[in-house]
Amino acid sequence: MIYQVYPRSFADGNGDGMGDLEGIRTRLPYLRDLGVDAVWLSPFYASRRPTPATTSPTTGPSTPCSAPCSTPTH
Repeated sequence: MIYQVYPRSFADGNGDGMGDLEGIRTRLPYLRDLGVDAVWLSPFYASRRPTPATTSPTTGPSTPCSAPCSTPTH
């Protein structure tokens, strides 16, 4: 059986509230016990959109923006 995983929501390994590869790694024994033979990771990319939790040292805390989102230039 192949089990598809969306990393961002599957398991949080570092306590930041967002799934990550460490979280997936810690759940591999569970998936094995379910009879999973292979794990298919959905593609994941760094977000181009700022989130309230991110802060830039040059611009301070960012806020969510509506599309289209522009990046400040310095």
